[in-house]
Amino acid sequence: MNLKTKSNHKHLNQIISLVTLSGALINIFLPLYLYHLGINLINIGIIIAVTVVAQSITKMIAGSYVDSYNRKRVMLVGGIIMALANLSLVFFTSELFFMIRGAIGGIGWSIYHPAHLSYAWEISKKAQLATYGAVRSIYRHLGVISAPILGGAIIYFLGFKALFYTSFFIALSYMYIIGLLTERKHANKIPSISEIVDNYRDIVITRGFGLLSIIKLIQSSFYLIWRTFILIYLNTVVGYDFWQAGLIIMGTSLVMLPLQLPVGRLSDRLHSKWLIIPGFFLIGAFIRFFFVFDHPLSYVLMYAGFELGTLLIYRPIYVRLAEMTPDEKHGEAVGIFDTLTWGLAAAALFYAGEFAELYSIYEVMMFLSTSAIVVGIILIAFHRKLRWRYGNYLRRHHLMRLYTPIDQLVDQFPEISEGFKKTKL
Repeated sequence: MNLKTKSNHKHLNQIISLVTLSGALINIFLPLYLYHLGINLINIGIIIAVTVVAQSITKMIAGSYVDSYNRKRVMLVGGIIMALANLSLVFFTSELFFMIRGAIGGIGWSIYHPAHLSYAWEISKKAQLATYGAVRSIYRHLGVISAPILGGAIIYFLGFKALFYTSFFIALSYMYIIGLLTERKHANKIPSISEIVDNYRDIVITRGFGLLSIIKLIQSSFYLIWRTFILIYLNTVVGYDFWQAGLIIMGTSLVMLPLQLPVGRLSDRLHSKWLIIPGFFLIGAFIRFFFVFDHPLSYVLMYAGFELGTLLIYRPIYVRLAEMTPDEKHGEAVGIFDTLTWGLAAAALFYAGEFAELYSIYEVMMFLSTSAIVVGIILIAFHRKLRWRYGNYLRRHHLMRLYTPIDQLVDQFPEISEGFKKTKL
């Protein structure tokens, strides 16, 4: 069955927008909600970290089944769990509940996401994976743009319970659209434990997978810490109300919307390093600039700069992951990749919460800024290790020729330079 149809692309884009809107209504405001219930920064970090850990563990399990089962049904199961987890926020407010609810919601997302991404990769042209991903990101940002102003207004006029109900009813609408997708026939056979282990081992030992995972782990840690604490900073230090903090997110998404497609096309045409390295420098610079100015427009632009840096790393990394793994193992590839990267990023968030409680959110962000710049410098020094010869590799070109003094030094020691790209770039 041919899945590369306009109808499937249209429905998947609609689903992405609605899934994002439903989730963003909760995720954007949840840290603020927890803080205003009197939960400290350490425990907020733990609650979010529990969610991410549950997501990570479940992705590894779910990923092993996604490639064998009907992905529509898998997405529906994940969607139902996410919707009910969000609805449960109406009824309970204890810290233990938030941890349990976060774990359950994380499980729902982890069941849904590998199936969604596997399906998206299959209906896209292989030489334009980043471009298709960029189009989907435009629809995702439509959900992110809508969520802050809609959520802020709902909280202001009706309260948090109305927000949780709204998220639930939006989830019902995207579950209906999932049913409209067409899907190829699957064996629907449960893989054995030995088959799962062998498949994951084959993916992990794929050349370049380890380096790809390390870079994604660093980026995920920065992103998770930033998204967890920055709205709390705007609310408690700057003095913004819920709707004002939401407007910063909405403004950021509006700035990022027209940048999605250009970044996607660059990722299809350029070697990954020429996006990843600038991405870390942008993250470091714009985190620091965020705290220099106190005008709302400045917050929007600096936040957008951080998001752009994140996008420059995120987009080529997932394209490389899709290219280095066969179609029949995409679900497993996403499962193990996200388990390794987001799972360890959750540990970084836990320690960031302790650091923020002991010192301040500002100090945490300054540490992130410095760390991102240091990572960028390290990647420049060892940029020749950033090479993934898969898929569209030969059609991509170098943005510039770079041969640093460190490259010259490394080449003098064959036992060290083994595995480095030999050509002087």
